[in-house]
Amino acid sequence: MPCRIRGYTRGVDPSLTIDPLLGSLIADRYSILNRLGEGGWGVVYRALDTKTNTDVALKVIRPDRVKHEAAVRRFLREMKATEKIDHPNTVRVLECGRDGGLSFLAMELLVGQSLADMLGRPLPLDEACRMSLQILKGLQAAHDLRIVHRDLKPENIVIDDKRDVRVLDFGYARFEEPDQDFSGPLTATGVVMGSPMYISPEQINGDKADARSDLYSFGALLFTMVTGRAPFVAQKSPMEVLSQHTYDQPPTPSSVTDAEIPPWLDALILKLLRKPPQRRFQSAREVIAALEARGAVKAKARFPVMGFAAAVALGLVLSAILLSWML
Repeated sequence: MPCRIRGYTRGVDPSLTIDPLLGSLIADRYSILNRLGEGGWGVVYRALDTKTNTDVALKVIRPDRVKHEAAVRRFLREMKATEKIDHPNTVRVLECGRDGGLSFLAMELLVGQSLADMLGRPLPLDEACRMSLQILKGLQAAHDLRIVHRDLKPENIVIDDKRDVRVLDFGYARFEEPDQDFSGPLTATGVVMGSPMYISPEQINGDKADARSDLYSFGALLFTMVTGRAPFVAQKSPMEVLSQHTYDQPPTPSSVTDAEIPPWLDALILKLLRKPPQRRFQSAREVIAALEARGAVKAKARFPVMGFAAAVALGLVLSAILLSWML
């Protein structure tokens, strides 16, 4: 049976489906080569950037998939902001815009392995710390521009073919502006933006998310990396997890795994997972300093990451397939 990844079916070439955009030129620049996947807002293609002669991932948002024009305008405006993020531990957004009735987003085409594929068991401590440093540095680059990720989770972390860690999917990103009302088409009343296993309490409550919200999500992510399980686990429904994030104290990481977790790391993770944002670490830079003070490993990963050819053959993660609009 084929395995599905966020709208993409391994072993099945989506480009075989009849698609009127195949072979077309978008924005007088991007020549569409083949289709990579399809999601809730549109289709992801591999395209040739005729200006640079390189392949890119091109997301095309189809008009028939969009109910609110204002939502598209706001989405493109926010994605435009992420073009400014230029850091080795993030995936670059190259351009976003409109061509006739089509809205599009061009980004770096990345081949690698999702962190989600590595979980289910505890990662070696030095590898978890090494990856954490790179995740935090990618987040800090965004936070320095007052951009909040809002949906950090294992599926949005990729280990590329050079074994570097890359943060992607700023599809829920928001400017962190004082006194700005973020309610609108993309945050309708009753809609929680973020992933239940890693979402911060303030996002659940509909309060303003800031850099510290990303740090809470990172804390839940690091908990999962070193224990092999999330800090909160639903027994009946996702709503149960949301309630736990809001009201319950997380278990001490070392209490839920046989893996060796030192007391200092227990304390660091629990501080990241504090309910009030003002009681957490206040910046990714602070967490980086805390990890480096403990001698967190910075060397390349020892665990095998599939090479380019194998990754393509098995249909492993392409960064575009993991974007939030593939929901």
